[in-house]
Amino acid sequence: MENGSAALLTHHRPFCWVTAITRGVIRVTKNFQPLPSDVIVASFPKTGTTWLKALLYSIVNRSSKHRLTVENPHSLVPFLEYFDTDGKPPYESKTALPPDINHSRRIFSTHMPYQLLAKTLDSLACRVVYVTRNPKDTLVSSWHFVKKKLSLERPKRAHFLTYEELKNDPQTHVKKLAEFLGCPLKAMMWRGRNGVVGGYKDHLSDEIVEKIDALTREKFHSLGFMYGI
Repeated sequence: MENGSAALLTHHRPFCWVTAITRGVIRVTKNFQPLPSDVIVASFPKTGTTWLKALLYSIVNRSSKHRLTVENPHSLVPFLEYFDTDGKPPYESKTALPPDINHSRRIFSTHMPYQLLAKTLDSLACRVVYVTRNPKDTLVSSWHFVKKKLSLERPKRAHFLTYEELKNDPQTHVKKLAEFLGCPLKAMMWRGRNGVVGGYKDHLSDEIVEKIDALTREKFHSLGFMYGI
C-alpha cells in the first residue's frame, strides 16, 4: 500500500478503518448503550443499507408529510460510528437525529463487525435488522454477525433478511419488518424500483465467480443461505 493510501487507514482490533471514523468506532464500543426501543440496521457496505433505512423509517414514522421526500435516509437514520456536526456521535447528539425523534423510536445503522459490538448487542435490549446480499454482487464475505445466528436464535430481537428476498418480494418482507418492529401494516401502496439481482455476471470473470462461490459455501453453508450455488 502506498504511503498516501496508508495514511487514510487505521488499524484497530483487528480491522482496518478509514482514519476519519476510527474515533467514532472506538467511542461506540465504549459508550453506546441501546434503549429497548432502539432499532439497529446492521450491514456490510453496498448490500441495500440505504434502501432498508428508508423502509424502516417509513414503517416507524408514518405521515402524509413524510420527511423522506425532502431528506436523505442517511440523515434520518445516522451511522453509530459517524460524528455529527456538533462533534458528538448520533446517540449523544441533539442535532444528528430528526426533530420528531422524541415522538418515535431511534433508528441507527452501522457497518461495524459483530466482534466490536458483541458486548453491547448480546443483551439485545434493542432490535437488530441485518441485511446481506449475494457475495458475488457485493464482493464481500459473511459478516461475523451472521455466524452468531442472532436472528435464528432470538427471532424476537434480531431479524435477518437478504437483499434478494427484499428485491423479489418487497411487500411480504416489508410486512415482516413492520411486524418485527411491532408496527404492523394495514395497507400498503407500492411504487416500482430499479435494481439488479445477479448483476455481477456483467462484471466478474468465471475464475473470480468460482472463488467467491467457494467462500460463500464456507461462510454460509451452516446457515442455509447459499444464493443458488
